[in-house]
Amino acid sequence: MPLRLLPLVFSLALLTMQAASAATDIDLQPLAKNSPLLGRLGAIGMVIVGDRDHVRAMGSGFLVTPCHVLTAGHVVARDLDPVAIGQEIRFVPSSGERAFVFRQNEIYGKVIAANERFVAHRFDGGFNFDNVARDWALIELEQPLAGIEPFKLLYGAATLPADTPLFALGYAASRGMTYLYAHEHCPLRRGHYGGDMFEQLLVADCAVRPGMSGGPLLLEGHDRQLVAAGIVVERFQNGERVLTVAVPSRAFGEKIAPLLRSSRVCAAGQPFAMPAAQDVPSN
Repeated sequence: MPLRLLPLVFSLALLTMQAASAATDIDLQPLAKNSPLLGRLGAIGMVIVGDRDHVRAMGSGFLVTPCHVLTAGHVVARDLDPVAIGQEIRFVPSSGERAFVFRQNEIYGKVIAANERFVAHRFDGGFNFDNVARDWALIELEQPLAGIEPFKLLYGAATLPADTPLFALGYAASRGMTYLYAHEHCPLRRGHYGGDMFEQLLVADCAVRPGMSGGPLLLEGHDRQLVAAGIVVERFQNGERVLTVAVPSRAFGEKIAPLLRSSRVCAAGQPFAMPAAQDVPSN
């Protein structure tokens, strides 16, 4: 599912104009041979909607347990409709050092949670902050995937230092949706997680392309553990400069945590992690 190109919203445009570090499309590249992420991205994969003869949509997603995948709501929803709970989805995990996807490895699953107030608007060119902040969906696979390390979710009350290095990843449609593409070490637009004028969203100087919707916005936590700060849902472009908009984990973390813990497929424990030396609440 393509990321939408947003119209010229004044506040977003102002952010790109003020940022000397703003991303451009050339920053989005296949994983480099010396990337510190190589061999650590098995949790990322491709989300496919529709049957084998008629693929309705494709996007990115990532595992937060061995059997649960997070993605963008607009990847799985039909235009002008909310996300349909119970609809069948296929997930193709990445394989190998280059995070290549093999379609024969796809696993079936179903959407089990989403924001009931989110409505997909793919081509209207609008930007509704509240609707964008609801753009997420949780998929439960029919069986757990062994040998893959899921990503933890950034705890919602976390505070990130200014210019926290992030990693935006996903399968770019314009590049064939075959290899994983990444913009590595791109900074968060604001120092405070979820602060300032975009309190419901994350805005980062990361380059993304259509097809990367649903991919993770990652940071490194304790012991180089990869932590998902949010779900990539939008791309804003002002001239050559690009911003990524993501739904932060605090927008959905508390809602999905009970579902992860009570799953009959692969019950999971604490889904959250902190970016610094802080304790995560046990409840």
